[in-house]
Amino acid sequence: MKSSKIFILLLFCFMPLFAEYKIVGYLPQYRNLDLKKVKLLTDLIIFSLQPEKDGSLKVEDSLLKLLQKAKAVKNCRKFICVGGWGKSENFKEVSLNKELRNKFINNLVAFVKLHQLDGIDYDWEHPKNKDEARAYEQLIKETAAHGIKVSLAASSWQSFTPEVFNHLFALNIMSYDHPKEHSTLELAKEDIQKFIKMGCPPEKINLGVPFYGRHVENRKAMSYNKMFLKDKGTDLFEGYFLNNTETLKKKSELVKELKLSGIMIWEIEQDTYDMTLLKSIHSSLK
Repeated sequence: MKSSKIFILLLFCFMPLFAEYKIVGYLPQYRNLDLKKVKLLTDLIIFSLQPEKDGSLKVEDSLLKLLQKAKAVKNCRKFICVGGWGKSENFKEVSLNKELRNKFINNLVAFVKLHQLDGIDYDWEHPKNKDEARAYEQLIKETAAHGIKVSLAASSWQSFTPEVFNHLFALNIMSYDHPKEHSTLELAKEDIQKFIKMGCPPEKINLGVPFYGRHVENRKAMSYNKMFLKDKGTDLFEGYFLNNTETLKKKSELVKELKLSGIMIWEIEQDTYDMTLLKSIHSSLK
């Protein structure tokens, strides 16, 4: 009996003082699932479901195939993203109408259970007025009331009431796609402070980083894996602004300094085959 008490005391002594930092990776349905990359994540967000006007869900075959493959993932939490760019047009209908909102949430909860997921990641791009913004927050609160984890992808120019953050598992700040040099360290600092001032606890914030470059003039995007051979410590490649490994290390240090939740990535399959960027983040946060 005495020895077991000593063992328990020793166990507590050697437990980490802080919870692990989250490394959250998005994976679109048009990508393949690379299990070696997922092993470096704490959270995988599969992109994405589309709301229908009647409260049902539009589920494409490619998404179903990816979800089937994702059942093999056991090392991290798994979320389904709802909405996103080009898939958000029906959020208005299902959010503003209480009956439709309830139907929509019930369909989402059933979907999460069917596919053995841990939660839902909302990404409405974007509410156009105060009524839609309030309805969005109501959707988030009522979804969380079902006892499943709810995360939220948001741009820095969006605004929320402080109360909604109480219902979130995590806030994923999309700190990229700004004008010109779209994802600098300074912009990351500004984006984080906007949400902290809004009332979001730092420990719920995941700082979003891009695994792609965006051209500073024509705004076209290019995956990092198509430019990495010329990445020699610079964030600029033939007019494309990106985050090289050193910049990602600095952003990881910022996460530690501000005691944030972790890093969010759009998206993991834009990394190199040998995971140049993901390894940089992982080594910096662990």
